[in-house]
Amino acid sequence: RRPSHLFNNRSKSLSTLILSRNLFDFDLTGVTFPSGLQILDFSHNMIGGSIPTEITGIANLQQFNVSYNRLCGRIPQGGNM
Repeated sequence: RRPSHLFNNRSKSLSTLILSRNLFDFDLTGVTFPSGLQILDFSHNMIGGSIPTEITGIANLQQFNVSYNRLCGRIPQGGNM
């Protein structure tokens, strides 16, 4: 399951998204994030898949918290990671 509707054209200016401690259950692999994102907190959910390498291309990303989920695979290197 991929949340293709999570980010759309209107979310380009989205800078902070905190959705921690919910019961979100989706595959993070392939999710495209807004380029203006600075803070993303998906911690304490049931998110699976892997962290997309595209996350390293977000220039102003300051916080990226996906702890306490069901992620697998390597953590992308480069950018702000």
